[in-house]
Amino acid sequence: MRLKKALAVPVRWFRSFVSAETPIYAYEPTHEVVNDYAEFSGLSIDEIARCINVNTELNQQNWEAIRGSGSWQGAASRFYELSPTYVFDLLWLNCSKDVILEKLDRFNPTILRLIRDHPGKDFLEFGGGLGAFCEIVSAWGKRVTYLDIPGHVLDFARWRFRKYRLPVEVILSSPTELSLDSAYDIIFTDAVFEHLIHPHEVLGELLGHIKVGGVLILLIDLGEDPERPMHRPIDVVSLHRQIRGAGFSNAFGENTFASAWIKP
Repeated sequence: MRLKKALAVPVRWFRSFVSAETPIYAYEPTHEVVNDYAEFSGLSIDEIARCINVNTELNQQNWEAIRGSGSWQGAASRFYELSPTYVFDLLWLNCSKDVILEKLDRFNPTILRLIRDHPGKDFLEFGGGLGAFCEIVSAWGKRVTYLDIPGHVLDFARWRFRKYRLPVEVILSSPTELSLDSAYDIIFTDAVFEHLIHPHEVLGELLGHIKVGGVLILLIDLGEDPERPMHRPIDVVSLHRQIRGAGFSNAFGENTFASAWIKP
């Protein structure tokens, strides 16, 4: 669905918002995910770049409009399905496959090695977002499953999978609970847990669907971020204690924002 046609009023709203902010993003022609989003949405590259540069303001206003006088939990259960602006937050640091690989390598070079070199083939990205990392892992020969909740972001990811004829299975999930049917050799999640309504319940479901010898790679934005009201503080020590309690051993990063865990 083209954003200009489906969301004409929000597009005008974007244009009124994006003017004199200091840029945090500079477009380059190699940013293939941004190029794809321009084709998918009908927005120009300049419009997308301007929206990326004020994505926090756009999302703050969109969050408050969706939340109204309700609770954080209520807004979180609706925001990602209804928001036409959250995609710009994701495009900022996921504008191309090379940028994603550089980001993860900067976090910890072991992340990519654990995924690429793992002998198991079944890979799940929990909260797959734009789908570009699933594309990367598919090229490494893994059987890739993308999981996210319905909404504009998932629609774009599906569109990219079709465009590039990627053999990626797509699972639609609920914003309030997670239920998996299959087990995986590798489960990867990047900057998702700070958005969850029930993080411990979700973690328990993920841990129960990792094969023996499998790995969980968990990246979490920690602490409060007043610019991103859809984030909530996460007690990473408590989450990691839960993982250890399920019998997993730590590969790296215990009690930090980037960790990996092995199921013996």
